[in-house]
Amino acid sequence: MMLQILICELFWLLPTAIRVIHQENQQVYGSPRIHQELQERGRKCSVNTVAKWMREAEIRAKTTKKFCVTTDSNHHLRVDAQ
Repeated sequence: MMLQILICELFWLLPTAIRVIHQENQQVYGSPRIHQELQERGRKCSVNTVAKWMREAEIRAKTTKKFCVTTDSNHHLRVDAQ
C-alpha cells in the first residue's frame, strides 16, 4: 500500500512540482537546478528523473544570448566628437 502511494506521488506530484519551480524561476532553470530546488523542498529524486519528466512535459530552460561585440574600433574613419 505504501509503495503504491509513493508511486502515485511520483507520477502526479513530481511533474507538477517541476512545472511550479520552472515557472517561479522565469523558466530559466534546467534539470540540475530544479533537482537542487526539489531536494531543498524535501523531495527525493534523481537529476535524471527530473530531466525525463521535463522532456516528457516539453519543459525547457530559456537560454540567454551571449554578448557579441559589433563595434569595429580599428577603422580609418574620423570619430565625431560633439
